[in-house]
Amino acid sequence: MAANTTNQVSNASSTIADKASSMYQDTQKMVGQVGQQLMDTGEEFRSQISDYSDEATEWVKENPVKSVLIGFGVGCVAGLLLARPWQD
Repeated sequence: MAANTTNQVSNASSTIADKASSMYQDTQKMVGQVGQQLMDTGEEFRSQISDYSDEATEWVKENPVKSVLIGFGVGCVAGLLLARPWQD
């Protein structure tokens, strides 16, 4: 009877270890896939930002006066907002 119980415990422990190992491997695979997706998304984002930056730089070169006036206007608005005393 004790030997039967020992075999059952041993089999159960072996089954649990196999399932845990399988879950661990599946988790590693999923983490790798998610990591790759994040890297791909980051690369796409970096590429888009670079494209937008190039377009903005080109626009500023083509419209220097407008660029300066827009910068001046944004600076004035930001200065007014930051210098304004906040009241409840």
